[in-house]
Amino acid sequence: MADGVENSCAVVCFLTQAYQDSKNCRKEFTYAEELGKTIIPVYMESKWKPSSWLGVNLAGALYIKGSSLSTESLTTAIIERLRVSSSDHNTGNNTNNATISKNPITTNEISTQSQIKQEPKNKYQQSGITVAGGNGKGHELNQLSQPRGMFIDNDKSIFIADYENHRIVKWKLNSNIGEIIAGGNGKGKQNNQLNQPVDLIFDKETNSFIISDNGNGRVIRYFDQNPTKQQTLIPIIYCSGLAI
Repeated sequence: MADGVENSCAVVCFLTQAYQDSKNCRKEFTYAEELGKTIIPVYMESKWKPSSWLGVNLAGALYIKGSSLSTESLTTAIIERLRVSSSDHNTGNNTNNATISKNPITTNEISTQSQIKQEPKNKYQQSGITVAGGNGKGHELNQLSQPRGMFIDNDKSIFIADYENHRIVKWKLNSNIGEIIAGGNGKGKQNNQLNQPVDLIFDKETNSFIISDNGNGRVIRYFDQNPTKQQTLIPIIYCSGLAI
């Protein structure tokens, strides 16, 4: 905690009743003041006001009403405060924690600036296109049945955990049918079978697929060049997601 305060250019405090009651938070706040760090108070509870030691330290200080802002707007407002504080520091106006109360920007102005400075969000087409399946629920190669986890490789092929069909299928870009990569031989626990797979990832180092074979309570490895070769990595587990 001390290292974080010492190496910081400013300390952003997300204030709540729990923060005020915390001995560690009080120590951190006090230490930041002693080091002359810029403190940016953010009120995270709409009807709450600081009292006791915190109320004394923040009397007259500029604060951000975090409870009334979206996460994106709050982040922008904090960055704006940091920018202004840095500007004050560079012009010699930063005098310990007095920077907070002397800053001419009001909370409302910060909120307005945060809205103005937001980058326009990308607009997506409102109509999608089918990249896999789309031919009703079924087990044919042009169908899927409750698809779950998936990933896209460098060739833009989509690999899908076809849950109810107990298989992993690969759909190449602009293809009308899928290709079975693993399973597809009915529900079971033999080397060539899967049972309700829910997720998969590709391990580039071993050129293999790692599959969460949820119905069999295991995580297994299928080798890309030899799909009949299977390795159980975790024998007893029920997981819904994988990552390397």
